[in-house]
Amino acid sequence: MKAYITRRLLSIIPTLLIVGSIVFFVMRLASGDPATAMLGASATAESIARLREQLGLDRPLIVQYLDFLLDALRGDFGRSYATGRPVAEQIFAAFPDTLELVFWGMLIGTLIGVPTGIIAAVRPNSIFDYASRVVALLGLSMPPFYLGILLLLLFAVNLGWFPVISTPQPGFSGRLYAVFLPALSLGLVQASFIMRSVRSSLLEVLQEDYIRTAHAKGVPPAQVHYRHGLRNALIPVITVFGLYLGTLLAGTVLTETVFNRPGMGRLLVGAIQQRDYPLIQGGLMIYAAVIVVVNTAVDILYGLVDPTIRYD
Repeated sequence: MKAYITRRLLSIIPTLLIVGSIVFFVMRLASGDPATAMLGASATAESIARLREQLGLDRPLIVQYLDFLLDALRGDFGRSYATGRPVAEQIFAAFPDTLELVFWGMLIGTLIGVPTGIIAAVRPNSIFDYASRVVALLGLSMPPFYLGILLLLLFAVNLGWFPVISTPQPGFSGRLYAVFLPALSLGLVQASFIMRSVRSSLLEVLQEDYIRTAHAKGVPPAQVHYRHGLRNALIPVITVFGLYLGTLLAGTVLTETVFNRPGMGRLLVGAIQQRDYPLIQGGLMIYAAVIVVVNTAVDILYGLVDPTIRYD
């Protein structure tokens, strides 16, 4: 187990370097020039060339790439083209707001999706099961940002229950009040994924022979369903949580834009508009690092949930 954990942790570094390399070259292949974006279309060719030299964009591409890799290995993502501030400083200032949004979105999705999936599996082909599947299908078909717009129009614009601009307020209750609506837009979509996963996994487990044997022995149904069935259905569900964290992080980009909420999403959208290469590269590598670490933790949790799993 220790050897497996060590191998997985060591694999994080090359994975992040591969992600960073892809982002580096894709950004250079995209149309647009940072110097032109910063100075505007009316800038002269001389001023654009001078700014490109200051930013180091006039150097050969391979030199820029090697410098990027060496700096990334030291945890240095450079300085933002637009602000001149260190990229790491801007990222770590914005990332807590995004993590807060992801946490509450995942919590809402879990609190709705897990119980709904359990009830639907325990009562298959019931009215509740059919209704939950229809709602889940709607949730799977609706992007979080579109659902966010609908929630914003209903609860913020028409009813006035929540602020139109989701700026964090002082204190726990103030922050929760500001984050609730964008977190709900993410959580409702995640609840659809989680509900379907819990339902299908638990429904499959409840058809096993040992479940029928437990029923035949007179074990109370609640104990059979939740103690014997749910625990063995957790492994695919844990996988869902790991995979959908990446979906949540991706969803925050547009959700933060829709609700005008500070965070990594708005930071990256602004960086893309300004062709701010260092900020885009640093932000996406942080996203990748979180996803890789979470998926590594999920793999390790397999062995804790299911004792039959061994890593040699």
